[in-house]
Amino acid sequence: MQKGIIIAADKNGEDLLPWWWRHYSHYAYYSVAVVDLGMSPPKRAWCEERMHVIPLTTKVSVAPKESITEKNLKLWKQQYRGPLWRAREAWFNKPKACMLSPFEKTLWMDLDCEVCGPIDLLFDELSEEVELAIGLQDFRLETPVVYNSGVLLFRQGSPFLKEWDLRCQKLSPTMMGDQDVLTQMLLEGNISFNKLSPYFNWLMFGGYDPGIIIAHWAAGWGKEYIRKYGGLNHLKKSFAAV
Repeated sequence: MQKGIIIAADKNGEDLLPWWWRHYSHYAYYSVAVVDLGMSPPKRAWCEERMHVIPLTTKVSVAPKESITEKNLKLWKQQYRGPLWRAREAWFNKPKACMLSPFEKTLWMDLDCEVCGPIDLLFDELSEEVELAIGLQDFRLETPVVYNSGVLLFRQGSPFLKEWDLRCQKLSPTMMGDQDVLTQMLLEGNISFNKLSPYFNWLMFGGYDPGIIIAHWAAGWGKEYIRKYGGLNHLKKSFAAV
């Protein structure tokens, strides 16, 4: 298959799957593969009716909280407001999940990414000369440069995937998550990549913009908003009804 979407879920975040699927399938038609990071049997069965399910048989051993320095503990707590230690178990396995993609050209989305418009043009962001297309964590800031791995476009077998996985296995004691590892790699300058428009991965802490194609409800507060209010599509319907 030439183009497709890959996501991943475990039992802690699997309740977002119907929400993600509802908005995705409203705007897009590409095949979807979901990597099973430890879903419950009922939710896996639900996925099997709609997507291609891929088990993750080998997982990264993520460094526990007890092995992290006090400096990093304080810093990470400031940077991520949510269930960090549970999230890290999924984050550091993202490269392995990406490498399991059955598609020649793959769009990865985190489960807290809400599709709000057609995504066909996004696939054009991956030219023959580059391995990866990725957006910034906050396009409003010049420094520090941080890339967000919630939305990724890559080609099957891209060399950066294996290196990303190897570093995630080694660096979990000193890096908060997979995107910190990937940002380090991109800043080293050895990966050819395109920078995505912020509309393709709009971090919702930046507020609302009518051009949003994929709204990313990152961190703990974002997922709480999804579960309580339904996300951006629901919000826009509420505005239209007024």
